[in-house]
Amino acid sequence: MQRWFRKLHRWLGLFFCGLLLFYCVTGIALNHRRAFGYFTDRLRAVYPLAAPVDTSEIAKVIDRLAAMTGEDRPPTVVKITPDGKVALLYGSHGVVTYTFSPGVAEVQRVEKRARQPWFRLNRFHKAVRTHPLWLLLADVTALCLLVVAVTGLFIFRYRRLDWWLLITGCLLLAAGVVLL
Repeated sequence: MQRWFRKLHRWLGLFFCGLLLFYCVTGIALNHRRAFGYFTDRLRAVYPLAAPVDTSEIAKVIDRLAAMTGEDRPPTVVKITPDGKVALLYGSHGVVTYTFSPGVAEVQRVEKRARQPWFRLNRFHKAVRTHPLWLLLADVTALCLLVVAVTGLFIFRYRRLDWWLLITGCLLLAAGVVLL
């Protein structure tokens, strides 16, 4: 029985080694995404217009809609959907959203609330707004997993099936990177 456990451990370890390496490297990158500019490039372009834009009419409409919500601050985002609905988003990522539908005499209010403890655990996993010591612990853990995975590759003698599993795991990793 112990022999089968060793084989199973070796086979699964080799198969998932590439995925584990990918998880470690991307985990460290995600922990420091602010340093990488959140992995986005902002391409800016300026286009000339025939005449200056007067946004006062749009501002009046937004002010009228915002007055109906009872909020004492201007909306963070104003969104107009293809079906004509107007949404006023307040707070970071639309914590509170008011939606006005055309032809309907009502406003829909949606407020996002974090589900505890899952929200906090998710933030710990992503190391978002956590203490720097937690970030350090997450990075050290990822590096240790990386070392264990790489050194594990040099411990065993490999058979044909072992090489096949290792190569298949790496190919799945490469396919995942290409498809994303």
